[in-house]
Amino acid sequence: NPTWDDFELFLKDRCFPATRGNAKQILEELQLISYDPLQIVEKTRGRTAEDDMWLKFNYYPMEGAATAPASVRYMSEDGILYDKQENGILFVNASITGHVTVREGIATIGETAFSGRKGLTSITLPESCISIGDAAFKDCTALSSVEFPDKLESIGKEAFCNTGLQSIEFTQQKLQIASRTFADCEALTNVVLPDGVERIEEETFKNCSALVKVELPESCTSIEKSAFANCTALNDIEFPEKLESIGYHAFRNSGITSLKLSQPGIHVGSFAFAYCHQLKSVEITSTDFDLME
Repeated sequence: NPTWDDFELFLKDRCFPATRGNAKQILEELQLISYDPLQIVEKTRGRTAEDDMWLKFNYYPMEGAATAPASVRYMSEDGILYDKQENGILFVNASITGHVTVREGIATIGETAFSGRKGLTSITLPESCISIGDAAFKDCTALSSVEFPDKLESIGKEAFCNTGLQSIEFTQQKLQIASRTFADCEALTNVVLPDGVERIEEETFKNCSALVKVELPESCTSIEKSAFANCTALNDIEFPEKLESIGYHAFRNSGITSLKLSQPGIHVGSFAFAYCHQLKSVEITSTDFDLME
């Protein structure tokens, strides 16, 4: 197992060099009295000029000990930094390329863990994985395929924003998908959402210009603001009977050719279908139809 020295070397890679000419000035600006990689990264989040990664630290008290050795909690292997206490992945080295199979036992993919890894092409998540953090795979532009585990419970904000995903099919019940999760995925063509999903959050699929087919579950009651805005290839979508509201700009500038609403009392936000230049047929048979201004 790696030692504290190994962990400190990892942190040094996310810091400015100690030999830098203005190092003393930078330390003063950070309100630090000495060059301590851990303290520096706590202040700077490990941001460097080479990439957009940042690190987040959480500290937990342990019974019977003032501090825990780093080797007990953290482990680095094959370019991946693991949090053994949380059974999660914290950070992935920029050298990661091709296909990655995350080992069984990992429960969480941390915030921004794989973000910006442009050589990553596909990933298999273990059945133990229940949570994918915010921006976990954001800007992985070559990432075209993800195998999602059946026990997955939540996907964070912008988790797969601006990736190369081509098709998404979920079977998990009660899956929570945050806002902008798949926004800007310009290669995405097909989406199947599982029964149990009740809301399509804001901008979830915004700017997915190649998206042709979306299957909404019968459990869906709300499509939020700009959820499918600028999905110019999306020309047909079937709305579930339980749908109660379609938000502001939800399908703005989409390719929808026909619109049929029969759900009683459905609320449609202003500009929900604005700039849908291919829209030729509108049929509304809903009772108590509410078009919001």
